[in-house]
Amino acid sequence: MLHRVISKLNKKIKQINGNINLSLKDDCALLTGYSDDWDEIVYLGRLVAKTKKFYSVINDIKLNNFVEPTMRRPLIEDNAYDGMKVD
Repeated sequence: MLHRVISKLNKKIKQINGNINLSLKDDCALLTGYSDDWDEIVYLGRLVAKTKKFYSVINDIKLNNFVEPTMRRPLIEDNAYDGMKVD
């Protein structure tokens, strides 16, 4: 029965974006592929979740041209808590 749901959802997804695929993994819906629009990624994840046929939805769609920002360290470096014991 889930395979029928997946095929129907795949048709809807392909109409929106042909680069995205829906599959089943351990009773979870797995969305994979690439998109240029963040709102489209969120919309497709919600579209699959609204069916309530899957245990969970894994949205593994990658955003094209996305560069993750580097981690920033705090400017203040002190030794105020070094050597202290935990309560």
